[in-house]
Amino acid sequence: MALSVIQDWPGTESAASTTLTATTGTTTLAGDLIVVCIGVHTSGVSVTGVTDGAGNTYTKDVAATHSTMDGEIWWTANATATIAVTVTVSASADIVITVLEIGGAATSSPADVAAAAGSFGTAPASGSTATTAQADEIAIALITWQGSATLSGQTAGYTLLTEASSASPTNIQAAYQILAATGTQSYGGTLSASAAEVAAVATFKAASSGPTFLARPPYIANQAVQRAATW
Repeated sequence: MALSVIQDWPGTESAASTTLTATTGTTTLAGDLIVVCIGVHTSGVSVTGVTDGAGNTYTKDVAATHSTMDGEIWWTANATATIAVTVTVSASADIVITVLEIGGAATSSPADVAAAAGSFGTAPASGSTATTAQADEIAIALITWQGSATLSGQTAGYTLLTEASSASPTNIQAAYQILAATGTQSYGGTLSASAAEVAAVATFKAASSGPTFLARPPYIANQAVQRAATW
């Protein structure tokens, strides 16, 4: 099965909180990879965990902070089917998330390379990852920022997902790209006004296609009898 984004859905809130739950209208498929892109706005606050109703275990892939902004990417592989994902943070904060369900990913240890960076300005940029381990991967990226600035000029080649905003506002725009060659990855964009922001990118491996078997020749029941019959 080729890598693909099966669905994505946002999670937003109207007031600061220590948790945020994002619910999809379509239950995920068992065995898929779930990736959670997270933005948190409040100085010193970060993500303490990600859970869902099916009890899947989530791993933090990459994170970066600057001033009042925190941006993180978490994932769970070979997931039991679920319909809602919950993010918990260390103190009350504005939280915004985008969840992606990915089919065709490796079911064990899918995470490969990642990069993230935060700053205050108009040019969020993740920095470059190390070289990917294989050609067949998917890159998941985010930019998260605080305030009313608008985002444009995102890195070419990425499919942009719907921007989501919470509370103050705290914003996130996630994106993905199906890769076909090894190399480094980076993600960035341009904000219309200076803001505290974080950009991040992480890549995930496709599932192995399995071994290739040579075609077996036709079976002959009794070659000795057949040879004798020709004499």
